[in-house]
Amino acid sequence: ITDSDPISAAQIPNRICRNQALFVQSRAIYWALEHQANFIGYVALHGPNEPAPALSYAICPRWRRQGFAAEAIAAVCCYVFSALGSRELLARTHLDNHPSASLLVKLGFLHARVVSVNGGERHEFRRRAN
Repeated sequence: ITDSDPISAAQIPNRICRNQALFVQSRAIYWALEHQANFIGYVALHGPNEPAPALSYAICPRWRRQGFAAEAIAAVCCYVFSALGSRELLARTHLDNHPSASLLVKLGFLHARVVSVNGGERHEFRRRAN
């Protein structure tokens, strides 16, 4: 989904199996994003049963900056705060992903800190229920 192709085609089946296992174990929920019958990205909720679940998302380059991520993130926020009753939602971005960070702020997230994740650093954002 990203410009830099972070995983190879050979790794995709393993990634799908891992994500399916997380879903079955109630450790993550994934939603495919479609527009006009085209897959354009995904949004996921990690640790949905945790006090502060974490959001992740990715939009295919061709479909970015058209409001799809904002719409999906807003829907997940509503789900987390209403259906799950969580009081807080986390999201992380790469340090150089300024558009994603700006989008999170626009949607009510506040920058909390920089954290280490999988050998790299990320901005961590938090949004509390209204």
